[in-house]
Amino acid sequence: METPSVQHGIVIRPGTDHDLVSITPLIETADAKTSLPKEAHTALSCASATMILSKTMTEERLFMVEREGVSIGYFYVWNACDRYRWIDLVCAFIGSATEADVTTSFQVMYELLFRKKKFHRVVLLVSPAQLFFFTIAHNMNLILDGTLRQFFCIDSTWFDVCLFSQLDEERRPSPPPVLKEARRYDWLLERAHYDEIHILVVRGVIIRSKKEQIDVLLLIRSAAVSLPGVDELPGGRVGEEESLFEALSRTISQQTGLQLTEEMFFLTSFDFTTDEGQRVRELVFRVHPTTWEVSLGSKEYETYTWLPLPDLHKTKLHPDLIQILSSYTPTIAYEVEGPPGREQEASLELVRPPTPQLEETLRIGHHLDAYAAKGLMAIEPFGLILRDTSNRIVGGLSAEIAYGCLTISRMWVDPAWRRLGWGKKLIARAETFAKDKECHFVTTVVMDWEDIPFFQKLGYAIEYQYTGYSRNSRQFRFRKPLQVK
Repeated sequence: METPSVQHGIVIRPGTDHDLVSITPLIETADAKTSLPKEAHTALSCASATMILSKTMTEERLFMVEREGVSIGYFYVWNACDRYRWIDLVCAFIGSATEADVTTSFQVMYELLFRKKKFHRVVLLVSPAQLFFFTIAHNMNLILDGTLRQFFCIDSTWFDVCLFSQLDEERRPSPPPVLKEARRYDWLLERAHYDEIHILVVRGVIIRSKKEQIDVLLLIRSAAVSLPGVDELPGGRVGEEESLFEALSRTISQQTGLQLTEEMFFLTSFDFTTDEGQRVRELVFRVHPTTWEVSLGSKEYETYTWLPLPDLHKTKLHPDLIQILSSYTPTIAYEVEGPPGREQEASLELVRPPTPQLEETLRIGHHLDAYAAKGLMAIEPFGLILRDTSNRIVGGLSAEIAYGCLTISRMWVDPAWRRLGWGKKLIARAETFAKDKECHFVTTVVMDWEDIPFFQKLGYAIEYQYTGYSRNSRQFRFRKPLQVK
């Protein structure tokens, strides 16, 4: 048996069938981290499994991962090709394995495959639902080659697989570089590809402040084209090999002559289907031009207008877009700086944590603004406390009801009380309270080292992801619809 590969306390050695049998029960637990659905990893240990395995690595399909002499996971060879020196991997880790453990394990495994085994290309197979391994792939600077639809079948259920690859010459000892501002939304391209969107369109919300009036730039379609007289936000179709910012910059420049800064903010998206059956997704961004001089450069539009935000309902914009822009009107209005007012004497004071008086003042202020703008009711914060029999706080949840939405701010359960269903009960109780308040949906944010599968199992789906946090961390925003009573 060859010498095990070791790095930072992680050992990778060739495994046996006995190793796979012994670790399988741990991999089947609810908190285990598996690159493919657990059914696939369970099938690997069955003699009747019909996985696509090459004969080239019959004796080295399984590689065990150990930490301090204890098995915490494995890598399994799904497929391999000696002629072209490429290999496909799947992996699984027990629930207690940290992101650092898994990342280090990947580094050791890749060093083994590239340096000792002399493979040219290594591919990691990941289910689109396994967001934990998307984070690992990001940490390892792997490239998402694409998604194979219905790649394999188990018990009459078909599964998709994302392919993350790395070439030998792409190996880098340093962490992956931080994406420029203009490329931080490229993950939306990957999501559109997975959702089988045929046409991807970007639109730019350009806001101008003139005295006390806030206007949005709209283009009016020419009579010689389809949908004559219809109002549109500037923007257009995303071309092949274009980033979203590149598409926005190109189309807005062609249509209006405006040049954009790299600052962009993703507002929302909506889908529709054309008469020809093509699925279209429009991505709406807030963008900032370097000047305000509009010069129409496309025959598709006959004129343009700077429309006051309160007059959106008078336009021929897509109804979904009118609703979206209207919902952002207060936020956009506050964002735009108006003329400086009369100087007032004031001071700033840092308080940690915020005082109850400050919180109450902010709540009242938000309520007055929201009520004046749209007649919305006040925000209602609340919390849930989990106590043991000694009246000690061992967990809880803080949240707020705001404008028909439940927002879960923080949730925590003492490690000794985890895996007992208390987290699920906290979420369920908060959702019940929100339904009684006629909330239509619930949102929360989760960092990539937290229990993402926990929320997925409760019906939460990812809406956005944010990058740029320390140590290449990412934050995911989740959303779940609520059935109001």
